[in-house]
Amino acid sequence: IIGNGSFNDCTSLTSITFPDTLTNIQDEAFRNCAKLGSISIPASVIEIGNGAFRECFTDPSRADGVTVNFYANPTLFGPGAFEDCTYLKNICGRASSFVFDASNSFSGCTNLEYLNLSSCGSITLYASMFADTTKNVNIDLAQNNIAITFIKDANFTGTQPLFVIGNV
Repeated sequence: IIGNGSFNDCTSLTSITFPDTLTNIQDEAFRNCAKLGSISIPASVIEIGNGAFRECFTDPSRADGVTVNFYANPTLFGPGAFEDCTYLKNICGRASSFVFDASNSFSGCTNLEYLNLSSCGSITLYASMFADTTKNVNIDLAQNNIAITFIKDANFTGTQPLFVIGNV
């Protein structure tokens, strides 16, 4: 477990490797780690807390873009988990299913360009998940027969046009 606020405001933290035994990343654990680079969430993670990575990836040194790889399918995904992560560019869901059950999880990620869910068999997106991303978001659903469920409205409010690659 990485506890509430454990690395909050560690503005010089540039990288982290999570152990395969990690189960919980609690509320605001890494909030405002501006220089943090690309991360991989291991399959063992079952909870990502409220604002766990809010305002990370915001330092101009990350302007080339940051990738978040999800090998996990957390059963609890807190509101604003990755909110306002300026240079978050790519999200790769590598679990068999992908459920984001909280609002504003990626809202305000103004440079988000690519959402790769091609490895997933089912996807569930809740309200305002990608609100105010401002760029064209390419969504890769290359695998056939992916079940997509949108819960509530406004998943992509304020975004530029979406480009879906694959079968829907």
